[in-house]
Amino acid sequence: MLEDRRVKIFLLTLVIALTAGIGIKAFVGLKASPVPAPATQEPVQAAQNQEIVVYVTGAVSKPGLVKLPAGARLADALLAVGQTAESDLNNLNLAEKLKDAQKIMVPRLGEQQAANSSTGTSTPNPGSSPSPKSGGKVNINTADAKELDTLPGIGPAMAERIIAYRSEKGPFQRPEDLKDVSGIGDKKYADMADLITVD
Repeated sequence: MLEDRRVKIFLLTLVIALTAGIGIKAFVGLKASPVPAPATQEPVQAAQNQEIVVYVTGAVSKPGLVKLPAGARLADALLAVGQTAESDLNNLNLAEKLKDAQKIMVPRLGEQQAANSSTGTSTPNPGSSPSPKSGGKVNINTADAKELDTLPGIGPAMAERIIAYRSEKGPFQRPEDLKDVSGIGDKKYADMADLITVD
């Protein structure tokens, strides 16, 4: 009887010890389990809120400054200013990415695109030569200094003054507006009136 009792006590103690050991091991393992760190989110940059400003002139409905989102294409600028029946888009790369402060000259039908500002511009097809004349007349909105220099009374200095005025004030609305340029009076304008156009 005594032996049976000792065996039972021994077995009971062994079971308790084993149970306690398994529980402690499980508890320690649970505490040791790494807690996954919460996922971090990088701040979203507001690139889409950035804007560029370009100057569109030439054969468009509303020439002037246009605000566009960064990464805009030439087609976006033309959509903003509107084309006219005279707009010649054949020599423009409508997929061109625009830059801030860029000047875009849209030529009229029958014209090749003239040289634009150094801040970046749409360029004509390679091998094409600029021709700002329309119907035998010099287009004072698109002519470069060399073309303007061919007009009577206009030398290199005056040609640069016309281009500077055009860049600052925008395209001439009518040929007579050329008299607003310093140094061009009624007499000088009369000498070239039949040779110039804004079309």
